[in-house]
Amino acid sequence: NASKLDIPMLVIHGTGDRLISHKGSEEFVKNTQEKATLKLFENGFHELHNDSCKEEMLETVLNWTNNQLKHQSKL
Repeated sequence: NASKLDIPMLVIHGTGDRLISHKGSEEFVKNTQEKATLKLFENGFHELHNDSCKEEMLETVLNWTNNQLKHQSKL
């Protein structure tokens, strides 16, 4: 059903997540027909906001959100 979603999405996942494989996120993004952006954090675990890559993850989310807002304001 991912192909039915018609909104921009940012999918973030750590490659070291032992609870849920990042392969599922990769497959999901592939099926969104380019509506989703995938950002993998090398060796990141399940809770990226509590991980050593926290700052990079937060910066990624902030930059992606700002880009979406800029794009929406041009419409």
